[in-house]
Amino acid sequence: MTSRAVHLDNGMLRAELVPLSRSTRSTPDSSHADMFTTLPGAPTTRAVLWLVKDDSVSIYYLDVNDRMVGKPLRILLKKGGYSYEPDLSGFTSGVYSNTIIIGDKTWTKKIVLIQ
Repeated sequence: MTSRAVHLDNGMLRAELVPLSRSTRSTPDSSHADMFTTLPGAPTTRAVLWLVKDDSVSIYYLDVNDRMVGKPLRILLKKGGYSYEPDLSGFTSGVYSNTIIIGDKTWTKKIVLIQ
């Protein structure tokens, strides 16, 4: 388990999870993920994860044909907030869905990537 920045790499997808300060947001009632694209067509997306308890987190991408791109990134994180910005430079242009799983909850966002 970690409460410090951690670098994740599965050979295709690289990302860094950075803990957020407690003053960034009041404590949420349940774990959740807020996902958004930084700029239209940008090679990166961004997510903010909030865990109300120590929990497992999985992050993965599917291509337009629902095939997993690389392997899922999995980590056990301590309670708190984290910023997540993956490096998608190894991906080709296309439509992907980004899925984040915290415990038994799942969030998915489609992105259009133009390299």
